[in-house]
Amino acid sequence: MALCLKPVNPASFPPGLIAIPEGGSRVFLGRDSGNDAQVNVQAVSSRHARLQLSGEGGLELHDCDSSNGTFVNGERILSRKLSEGDVVRLATEEFSVVESNGSVISGAALTASVSPPVKPAVSPMGQTAPHPTIAVPKGPTEGELAARAELAALKETIAGLEASEAGLKASAEALNLELRSTKRDLAESVEREARTRDQLSTTRDELMQKERDIAALTYEVNQRDGSLARLQKSAGQTGDELAQLKAAHSAASDELEQKSSALMVALQRADSAESSRAALFARTGAFLERLQSDWKEWTGGVHPGGDESGDEVDAVFAKSEKLADAIRSQLDLIEPIWHEFGDGVQEELRRRCENLEDERSDLERRKNEQLSLHEQSTEDLKEIRAKVDNEVRRAQSLSRKGTEIAIPERFESMVIANDREQEIFRLLIERVDQLDELVESYAKSKKYRDIYRELSAFQDSLAMVLSENGVTPFLVEKGTMLTPKLRKEVQILVKKGWGTKEFMEQPFRPGEVTKVIRHGYRIAEGDHFEILRKVEVLIREVGA
Repeated sequence: MALCLKPVNPASFPPGLIAIPEGGSRVFLGRDSGNDAQVNVQAVSSRHARLQLSGEGGLELHDCDSSNGTFVNGERILSRKLSEGDVVRLATEEFSVVESNGSVISGAALTASVSPPVKPAVSPMGQTAPHPTIAVPKGPTEGELAARAELAALKETIAGLEASEAGLKASAEALNLELRSTKRDLAESVEREARTRDQLSTTRDELMQKERDIAALTYEVNQRDGSLARLQKSAGQTGDELAQLKAAHSAASDELEQKSSALMVALQRADSAESSRAALFARTGAFLERLQSDWKEWTGGVHPGGDESGDEVDAVFAKSEKLADAIRSQLDLIEPIWHEFGDGVQEELRRRCENLEDERSDLERRKNEQLSLHEQSTEDLKEIRAKVDNEVRRAQSLSRKGTEIAIPERFESMVIANDREQEIFRLLIERVDQLDELVESYAKSKKYRDIYRELSAFQDSLAMVLSENGVTPFLVEKGTMLTPKLRKEVQILVKKGWGTKEFMEQPFRPGEVTKVIRHGYRIAEGDHFEILRKVEVLIREVGA
């Protein structure tokens, strides 16, 4: 069974099916009588659309550049494959897509118009016979076509006049409704005006009463304002008295605080005096004990005596007086001997002091001589080390060139020392890089400007130390093509991953330098240099 079109509105198109006849490949639809199926509606173009086969039993609809468009399921199309159940619309006329059941319109001039539908025939049993299939006429005459066109124009004119008449009736009805509404509004306005007059009279009476009430309230308010003014004046006087009391209380509090502070100071002084007295007493007792001990050693164990009874302070002073008397008695015995032999003792002491001073001067002179010798030895050692380093580098260079030479054993320790110095230089280079990162982080901070200056100065001092020892930085320019000759000077890096600033080392390979991560360092100059650190770069490989 094939797909075909069935009119949706039989009033404007007689019932029947439109399909491609057997042996045919397409059917044209339009208002012109030359179409395979004529849809004689003014909105439909003379040749509106085309139906054609698509596969086995399939059907396609094509728009033939119509004025009002061809639609499938409400969507305007140029070409669309149809399925059962689709709704096709040519301008204003709609058709449904169904499967044919034998009632198929075919032929060369199928006609459809907006004329009234044909009444169905009634069978002798009183049942309505089914709609007949639309027959295919041989072709309308020119007179029939003109009459049909004139009839269609008259019907359209009549439809326009009927629409105008309906519009005029609707306008008249609206005017009548508006007139009745205006009358009702006028009557309601008269009633509202009467009510408004009554309300106005009542409002005037109420307003007069309210004015009398306002006058009474105003008098009462004035009375209360006078009372309030008197209360405010009394409150002001009370506030002044309260302020005076607060000032007196504050002064008394200050005085009490001062007296409390003075009392605390006095108590502290008393405690300090008591502590000083106890300390003085303890020191005095200890001093007397030492004097008594010394006196016993001096006199051979004779105690100076003294009364231990009575007050503790009196006992101390009594003990002191006894000890002073005993010392004075011994000094009286020593005085004649001192006068007789004292000058010789003083001369011996002076002589010994002069000898000690001469010995100190001699030691100072010898120390200065040793320092001078040490400085001279240090300079000589530096000169010897420089010569040895040059010899070692020359020997290493000759060894790399394939020349066998004998290196004295005394140079081995110097080579080890040289390697140790290179390790120290490498550590200094790492410190310079770390300081460079710190200086860069503090460069734009006003808060850490002093730290930035100190770090910069320290970084400069480290760079100067490296420069004084022959350590110089070097770079490989961006865009340089790496060759095996640069293997010892360049280290290739790659990033560890996306979004990270860390790198990892890669084996050397040819490529173009795209970025220099860190510059390198070398020691010595000319052909006899040593690489302390390679230049770290990113590259683009050749052919990538």
